[in-house]
Amino acid sequence: MEREIDAMQKIEHKNILGLNDYSLDEQFRNKDVILVVLELAPGGELFEYLSFTGAFEEQITRSYFHQLIEGLKAAHTEEICHRDLKPENLLLDKDFQLKIADFGFAQHMVKSTTLKTECGTTGYMAPEMFNNNNKKGYNGFLSDIWACGVILFIMQAGFPPYQKPIKTDWWYHKLCIKRFDRFWLAHCRTANFSEELKDLLNRIFTVDPNERISLDEVMKHKWYLGKIPSADKVKKILAKKKKLVDQANEKVRVQQQKQGYGGGDVRDIGDGETDVNADFPSGTPQNLIIALKADDRKEQEKEKDSGEVDDDDEDKETELDQDEQKGFPLYEPLINVFTKFECKYDPASVYAELKDELEKKSETWDVEADGCNQFNIKANTLNGNVSFVVSVFSVKDHPNKSIIECQRRKGESAAFRFFYVDIRNRMDHISAKGIVIKSSEDSDLTTSTASPEDATTTTTTTTTTTTTITTTTTASSSS
Repeated sequence: MEREIDAMQKIEHKNILGLNDYSLDEQFRNKDVILVVLELAPGGELFEYLSFTGAFEEQITRSYFHQLIEGLKAAHTEEICHRDLKPENLLLDKDFQLKIADFGFAQHMVKSTTLKTECGTTGYMAPEMFNNNNKKGYNGFLSDIWACGVILFIMQAGFPPYQKPIKTDWWYHKLCIKRFDRFWLAHCRTANFSEELKDLLNRIFTVDPNERISLDEVMKHKWYLGKIPSADKVKKILAKKKKLVDQANEKVRVQQQKQGYGGGDVRDIGDGETDVNADFPSGTPQNLIIALKADDRKEQEKEKDSGEVDDDDEDKETELDQDEQKGFPLYEPLINVFTKFECKYDPASVYAELKDELEKKSETWDVEADGCNQFNIKANTLNGNVSFVVSVFSVKDHPNKSIIECQRRKGESAAFRFFYVDIRNRMDHISAKGIVIKSSEDSDLTTSTASPEDATTTTTTTTTTTTTITTTTTASSSS
């Protein structure tokens, strides 16, 4: 507490919560207490506005980022770093002007001093602040800049830039390996960022603190120098939001009274906007996810070849095991097979997607991986057991194409076709409709309006979908 008081005494700025008075020697109900009198901030926490009303318009975001940076600049000028910047610690006064509060983790930075204490709030801490990364210590000024970047992102998007600052987090991993293009490709499905704002955040979200943008450079950046609304306009807009915040807080208060203060859900920033367990923001198209995963695998293979990354640093959601990395045989069937379909992605990507879909059937099907490109499947029906093989093949001269083939081993053919329909339907999002593979003598891909599966058809209705699927019932046409 004395450290916080000392820090707030040294900093006087319109965007720093004022310390009006304090006493280190007070008594309250026969207990020794410290009395601190702070500037009133009736506007509440910035956190509440982001949590209950969502993202800001870009000019409002820029206005509050200005106030945050200017207040932080005043602290850094006094050689004080904050180390716990987050929306909960940014308060608003009666005119909705921002006030940086809670200097409990503040530290006076003597010249050339580095810090080693892991402190703050996990989602806002710079990578170098974690114990496994800070053996040489960290610069508190630069770690504050990272936290400002997280706050800036949240103000613009309404949700955080990543879920957890660990390399198995998809978004955070992209920042660590400087794949900002991938980071934005995924995030911009659900949020709007101008190119100038992306550039500023790229320079803030630089894992190496020595390469991170400085506070002075932030204030000279093109996005930072953009247009901001007047204080009156900000006040008018935030006053409307305050009504919504007050209504939401009243609902929370009533809920707490009914359930007790330990009950009920605590709403976080972006609640309902993103799935914390998802690899990508909600709304990302399936074909984009598959393409990104494929790019991940190629990237990991390059990293392994160069010896730059340890196993713990790999993106576990997209990695393939050693067997899956050995390659896939070319599709050169000895006989015509009609229970097959073409896919518009490389074999490794298709294999990974097929594996995910088959795992969903594990409760009703017995699925066993066999080698690097196929699965042995057994399933029970009213007419007995059916066993079949599902294989993934590469296509000659087409590295970004592949074939999924299903071949019956045992059981009734009609039941087998039913299972083929199910697989075909589940993989529809990656199939290459209208593309036909010719015979083994000529394996070029050509475009056609009909495939062999369309020659003679029977309508089969599955129990897992409401759509009608057609499957091959003759082998009279050539593939």
